[in-house]
Amino acid sequence: MYFVSVDVLKILNQVQDDDFFDSLESTVFRHNSIVSFITIKMIQSLYMQNEESQSIDAFGNVLSHGDTIMLTKALDVRGTKVNLKKGTVIKNIRLTDDPEEIACSAPEIKGLILRTEFVKKK
Repeated sequence: MYFVSVDVLKILNQVQDDDFFDSLESTVFRHNSIVSFITIKMIQSLYMQNEESQSIDAFGNVLSHGDTIMLTKALDVRGTKVNLKKGTVIKNIRLTDDPEEIACSAPEIKGLILRTEFVKKK
């Protein structure tokens, strides 16, 4: 667990260009008092951790809690005889700890876990 000062979080919110780490190094060295709280490696790991935790659908759209999705492929549900057809709309998805999976309830099945590679944000 990292302890991050409020100043570092302000810097992270300000820097959002492609040269993220180059800009960050110059910003951190201009604010010398921040270097004692956190190192550049810690900031890099926090940044990468935040980027990896986003759930993305088959077309690159970011999914969020409560979104409505549509299936891009017909899926057989394990343990049942139900076949979810391509184009089935599912409302109110829930994100899981794994960014590649979402939890939802289809009309025929409750407590369904779907892979994000088979869904499209509607």
